[in-house]
Amino acid sequence: RREKRRSLGIDIGDFVVGYLGRLSEEKGLYYLIKAIIELRYSRLPIKLLIVGDGPERPILEKMVKENGAETNVFFAGFQTDIENWLPVFDVFVLPSLTEGTPMALLEAMAMGVPVIATAVGGVPELVKDGVNGLLVPPRSSQEIKEKIEFIGHNAPIRLKIAQNAIDTINSKYNIYNWCKEIEDEYFSLFH
Repeated sequence: RREKRRSLGIDIGDFVVGYLGRLSEEKGLYYLIKAIIELRYSRLPIKLLIVGDGPERPILEKMVKENGAETNVFFAGFQTDIENWLPVFDVFVLPSLTEGTPMALLEAMAMGVPVIATAVGGVPELVKDGVNGLLVPPRSSQEIKEKIEFIGHNAPIRLKIAQNAIDTINSKYNIYNWCKEIEDEYFSLFH
């Protein structure tokens, strides 16, 4: 965590909001960046770390530059060692406009990174608002901003949500349960 932050020029005391995934329009990154731009003036020493690549990257980089937020928003590009990037985040935000069951969200929760995600697709089946994560409506930079501030200023709640997320993944998304579901599906085809 310290080493990765140092290499990016992020201070150990900074509150790092992270995103991991494809940089495409349906991922809603415009709304996350807009929230971060507004949060620059809050008491929270905020940084946004975007890990991933895609067609929206030039547009998002331009948005950051035009708003003078280059010292607050970092683009790390495509990375393969996700397990080394997730610990850098204080909170993982998934601002998607549409989603299935996002693997990046599962990975963040499994590693105990608190999550804020839009209530779209399969996300509400996974994230229970205020229990193992926080939900926001899609296309709402204001709601994203408020939830980041809330979790950033409430370490005990952040820790509780992170632990509940780990428990959720361990109980519902472990290899035994996945194998059992696949097995049950196969058996249902023959009966």
